Amino acid sequence: MRYSARQKLRILKNILKSPKSVSEACREVGISRKTFYQWKKIYQSAPARIKRKSLALKYTFGSKHPRAKRAYFKNHLLALIVCQPEWGGRKISQALKDGGANLSPHGVFELLKELNLNTREKRQAYASLYQTFGKIKNLYQKKPLRFLPEERKKLVEAVLINKEKVSDVCLKAHLSRKTFYKWKNRYLEASQQAVSLLEAMSDRYPEGEKHPRIVPDKTEKQILKIVVRHPAYSTHKVAGLLKGIGNHGVQNVFKRLGLNTYQLRLAYSHSCRFVPKPVFGFPAKVKKLFGFIPSISAIPPPGDWRISSFWRNRKQNFRPFYLSFISSLILSNFLAFLFKIIFQAEDFSAKIGLVFATASLATGSFFFAYSMKYY
Repeated sequence: MRYSARQKLRILKNILKSPKSVSEACREVGISRKTFYQWKKIYQSAPARIKRKSLALKYTFGSKHPRAKRAYFKNHLLALIVCQPEWGGRKISQALKDGGANLSPHGVFELLKELNLNTREKRQAYASLYQTFGKIKNLYQKKPLRFLPEERKKLVEAVLINKEKVSDVCLKAHLSRKTFYKWKNRYLEASQQAVSLLEAMSDRYPEGEKHPRIVPDKTEKQILKIVVRHPAYSTHKVAGLLKGIGNHGVQNVFKRLGLNTYQLRLAYSHSCRFVPKPVFGFPAKVKKLFGFIPSISAIPPPGDWRISSFWRNRKQNFRPFYLSFISSLILSNFLAFLFKIIFQAEDFSAKIGLVFATASLATGSFFFAYSMKYY
């Protein structure tokens, strides 16, 4: 019997105040003399502020006990045995530590002994009953161990044909009675309907694309398109724009793709919208020298070029055209008349003389016109 700190203190005081001997008083209370003197020593040596707490029970039990971890890591251990039945206690302990389950080799040995799997032959026989996972990294996901259809059939037939007890069969196979009776009902239904027994005992758990909660690639691409266009949309708004998926499904997609916050969705949207295009040749060299070259001018085009406003201001808009047209017409006629005079000369020396005379006349006229601003 375990006593609380208050009960221990009351027993100590009663025995110390009792006129009887310590042996008789301890016999009446139901404790030994050794226990009494041990409590007395702890109480007298403890400081005054923690005298009562010093008598509290220091024995760890329940989930706090160090050996309680063995039952907690039981499923991880069985999964490792199914994949690697030839491994010993040290390798299993190291693999459990790599997966986050801190269990010493001694704890593994004790747990294997409790499960009656402490030899390689027993572990290999146990592993032959189950379907393997393929990779050890999947063992630490919450996946239950699954028997092969042949072994399920043998377990049911051991009860129906060999008349073994259900509790004994379940205990040997580390199986619950509920699961066994589920397989038994499938076996009986398949035998009545003349269906293959192995097919009836196979897994019915939907996986991959057959699972009802699967999100198709097409739906996932649509979710990403919505995120690129509207990164501020919540999961409720995204689910409302799509068919066949709810709010929780969109949340799972966001969590799997790392888009479960607004900042992450905004960064993803910017990375998909603004993709820099590689520039080669002469533009690349210019960009290297002068930096970014804008493709669109920040300054709008001059004037209002709509048809109505252009026609409303036609006099002002056509004035530069009239001036340039008249000046170019006069200049072209003058040049044509000049070339006609030069080409009508009698010999080549006369043509050269006309050219120099024209050039000197044009130069003199220019300087004369330039000097007029000083007068």
